[in-house]
Amino acid sequence: MSTLEKIVKIKREKINLLKSSNNFTDHFITNNTKQYKQSFFDNLRNSTDKYKIIAEIKKGSPSAGIILDDFDPLLCAKQYIEKGYKNLSVLTEEDHFFGSHLHIENIKKHHDIPILQKDFVIDEWQIYQAKIIGVDCILLIAEILTETEIKISFN
Repeated sequence: MSTLEKIVKIKREKINLLKSSNNFTDHFITNNTKQYKQSFFDNLRNSTDKYKIIAEIKKGSPSAGIILDDFDPLLCAKQYIEKGYKNLSVLTEEDHFFGSHLHIENIKKHHDIPILQKDFVIDEWQIYQAKIIGVDCILLIAEILTETEIKISFN
């Protein structure tokens, strides 16, 4: 079994547990996240910068292990914003990339910047949860989704 297959298997198990302990309609709860002036894609499209950069915030990966021992996602976000980056990518996968949804929630409380959530999105439920925590864009990995799952994601 490949690393990707292992990650997806674990993710499916976790999502099924979360779905069983949370009502699917929880996504209708109004959250306290800010509404941003520009969307993730508007920032990229309207940028006059030669390179369209999405600054990534991640603590580690299966191949690299822990990248930063004193990882502070809020500080990383602040430093990226000070350097002029207008979009962030935040890893939220917990078991293999050491991420957390809390990273996005905390950044959103302090900074007015669109965020791409990088995780292994395999269930529609995760899309609603992403919206609750203030995510502006999600990454879908076509290799781990069926054609039907991809179509459902766009409805």
